[in-house]
Amino acid sequence: MTYLYGASVQGIQGYIFATNKLREMVGASELVENLCTSGFNDFIESLQRAQPSSADAPRKILGAAGNIKWIFPDKSLLEQVVREFPLHVRKTVPGASVSQAVVNVTGDVTPADLGKLEQKLKAQRNRPMLASTPDWAACSRCPRTGLPAYEIHPTKNGSEMLDEALAMKVDKSSEQSPMTRLARKLLNGTTEGSHVYRMADQNLRFPYDLEEIINGRENTWLAVVHADGNGLGALIQKINADMAKNPAKTADVFARFSEALDKATAEAAHKAFDEVVAPGLDKTLKSLPLRPLILGGDDLTLIIRADLAVPFTESFLKAFQEFTANRMGEVGISGLEKGLTACAGIAFVKHSYPFHYGYELAESLCTQAKQASKSSPSAANGMIPASLALFKVQSTFSEDWKTIRERELQVKAFEGARSLHLDYGPYALNDCA
Repeated sequence: MTYLYGASVQGIQGYIFATNKLREMVGASELVENLCTSGFNDFIESLQRAQPSSADAPRKILGAAGNIKWIFPDKSLLEQVVREFPLHVRKTVPGASVSQAVVNVTGDVTPADLGKLEQKLKAQRNRPMLASTPDWAACSRCPRTGLPAYEIHPTKNGSEMLDEALAMKVDKSSEQSPMTRLARKLLNGTTEGSHVYRMADQNLRFPYDLEEIINGRENTWLAVVHADGNGLGALIQKINADMAKNPAKTADVFARFSEALDKATAEAAHKAFDEVVAPGLDKTLKSLPLRPLILGGDDLTLIIRADLAVPFTESFLKAFQEFTANRMGEVGISGLEKGLTACAGIAFVKHSYPFHYGYELAESLCTQAKQASKSSPSAANGMIPASLALFKVQSTFSEDWKTIRERELQVKAFEGARSLHLDYGPYALNDCA
């Protein structure tokens, strides 16, 4: 008997955007990215070294965007993982919460086994991890979170006390540390390569403060961009149906599919960078005008200078379809010759605006774009068109998109007539007729 193991990091967006400091957002995104990729691999290897008698090595199916799926032939190693991984998360990603589930498998992993694992993970999300932060009454506290102070961190105006999670985020994003995996993905289309992008003989680095993205410009607007693939759930159902005829290949196909999708997203972001951002870099800039915060699976979230947001997003959406078509052809999944499409939401905000509200708005705009794309005539023919929705926040209210649309973009008509909305809806990249 073998065992299908799954783990899921809960509330990734809330963990990353719990602060309005870019350095801490960068550190949080890197902590989550490492936890699901090289961090989990290292964790498994450390357990194997302590248990050398294990003959059959576990195998990865998925490790990206907060999701982990592995196959374990060895029950004793699996039990150790389930017992010790939550403690590993508390030590390496303090403040994050993770859920785990296991499915017993007889023979090969089937689509039904993967579906059962997902159901168990959803149920486990209702059982959050216990807080591990010591909380004595007589202790200093971090002023921004109210949690026990862990470290005194120097700032421009003196110093401040940070809790353990904030201290870890700051340490992870330190300029002295190696360039983050997300940065390398964006610059190179992969996690390998140089950590400095050279343009016009000028060494440019990624920004660590929101002001560095603006770079002294009079226009202080930034954009939060969130993009997400279309029809991924339907695609997985299709793969499940195909694999039902040949269940022995299920684990291998899903592993190659998740890897191909992750690479295609990174390559699309890299192409958008080369087409939109790179041509405008010159010696007057000290840092790059953007910072990726989520780049994995079929998701992209980044902060970018406002004037670059729309062309960058348009380029990414076009490249996403192009590279998924290439990568899915390598995996051998039929029916994806034209690739996958994606939709995006762009929230334009001032650099002082709370960025967790900016992200929530960008995410809701992305959802609006998806709804419009799925209801278009071309979606009925099997291809959901790529589209984007955008909004410029000019009020101090932090509200959801539906409320903003009704309050700011609606002209109320006289009794008996329809109200007029002035938002024009999402914009499609191609003809949707």
